[in-house]
Amino acid sequence: MTVMTVRDSRDDGRKHVKWNRLTWAVVANQLLWTAGYSLMAGGAISYFFKDLGASQFQVTLILACPELVGLVSLSTSRWSSVLGSRRNSWLVSLIFSRALLLALPAMAFFGDAKSPWQLWAVMGAYGISSMLQAISFTALLSWLADLSPRDRYGRFFAAQELAALATKVVFLALAGWITQLFHGGTTRNLTGYAIVFSLGIGLTVLSLIPLLGYRDALYERKNAPVLQPLWRRLKTSVTSTWPLLLCNLHLAFFQGLTQSIFFQYNTKVLGISLLTYNLLLSWLYVLQFAGGCVLGRQLDSRQAKPVLIASLVLVSFSLPCYMAASSQGWQWLIVVFSLWGGFVGVNLAYKTILLRLLPDDRQTGVAVFYNAGGFLAGVSGILGGLWLEQLLRAQSVTNLFGWNLGPFHLLMAISWIGRLTSIVWLIPLKEPAVSSRVPQD
Repeated sequence: MTVMTVRDSRDDGRKHVKWNRLTWAVVANQLLWTAGYSLMAGGAISYFFKDLGASQFQVTLILACPELVGLVSLSTSRWSSVLGSRRNSWLVSLIFSRALLLALPAMAFFGDAKSPWQLWAVMGAYGISSMLQAISFTALLSWLADLSPRDRYGRFFAAQELAALATKVVFLALAGWITQLFHGGTTRNLTGYAIVFSLGIGLTVLSLIPLLGYRDALYERKNAPVLQPLWRRLKTSVTSTWPLLLCNLHLAFFQGLTQSIFFQYNTKVLGISLLTYNLLLSWLYVLQFAGGCVLGRQLDSRQAKPVLIASLVLVSFSLPCYMAASSQGWQWLIVVFSLWGGFVGVNLAYKTILLRLLPDDRQTGVAVFYNAGGFLAGVSGILGGLWLEQLLRAQSVTNLFGWNLGPFHLLMAISWIGRLTSIVWLIPLKEPAVSSRVPQD
């Protein structure tokens, strides 16, 4: 006897409505989060601490801080087990993270810019907040990947990315304009930062609201995963993702090498303001938005690996353009930021492939991929900053492949070679097959 299964179109309709509702909730969450986060990003934190009188080493620490502390997110699975779900882990860690960031506007309004202990206290609050934010990000991404069907990851995360990019275009320019408006004496400048940071914290807290109505089905009592030892979870994650992971680690190290260098290069060599920098970032996000509009379906049709390789090659060629800016003018940064538009392909392809490769409870795998790479980028950022200081002190010129390179250009050239060669690790990577799942409301 043959049993025939009749497909109910009404059921497909309900699934489609559920997925659309989830997508719009994630878009709303991302819009609010990015609006708030953009007010504090785009160099605002670095410029703020610089105006507080932070040393170059302290500014380097601030730039590297989110990456250096991100490995604390390996504890996310433990926190999710204690708090009852990834949803709760995301919620609690984000709330406490924003509470600690209140130290920034408090310092701007009431602090003494000449007090070393207050400066270190604010840096400490920022560091702990970054730890909690890493846990929040890991829990959220793992939870969202469980809510969305696997065969729609490309479109789902592209929608999230597009929401972020559209918001950044507006709010980065707004942040630069506010701080520029209040620029003058130190007190007026810090007041501008206080306004920007307060708005940013408020908007990121509001971003919690759109996702509060969704549950974490994986952590319901009858389905709660057994928490395995960390070493076993690490082994499973690394085994399933190693080509992608090694590519990410390789890229992270060579990108991190120029992290603090770019800040010094922009301010000391090219002399661009925060407003100019944020406008360049806005242009970058416009280009990334355009790219993100066409990438979602390609990623869902198992084209993520070619997209990733092409994007990595494209963005690597920004480095020689950055090098040209010192002699040809800061306008070359327009070309640099245009090439950086390819990072939308890198980010979406990374996320799509990674989440398909990982098992259901992806928290450890997400933490390793994003935060091990981030930690390596943070370490190399500090090394790059220290190396640059030595080269500048010695006023050295290095001959590399027949080119005489100064301190900034030498490190950029090394970073360029490293970024370009990261694609070698992707040769053995095979894109995983996808299967649809019904999202949980």
